[in-house]
Amino acid sequence: MTLEQVYLQFIDQAPPKMRSVYLTSWPKFARFCGPIGLEAVTSQHLRDFHQDLLWRTGDHGALYKPNTIDQILRRVRQILRWAFSS
Repeated sequence: MTLEQVYLQFIDQAPPKMRSVYLTSWPKFARFCGPIGLEAVTSQHLRDFHQDLLWRTGDHGALYKPNTIDQILRRVRQILRWAFSS
């Protein structure tokens, strides 16, 4: 299953109010990982993604704040937990 397929299945069951929240986080992770399947995602991908977020500029040209990085990682982990438990 691709990361895009995981996201689409997760979003189908997510409450409508939360969909936009996940829309800002998961695509960043999927772009970072590239064209790999869910079965290839490891904890190293999350660690590398975290390091990438520490140095990546956000939409406004400034580095992400620690709270924003934490929120992005929490949302990505939540989707991954859901995907691996399904």
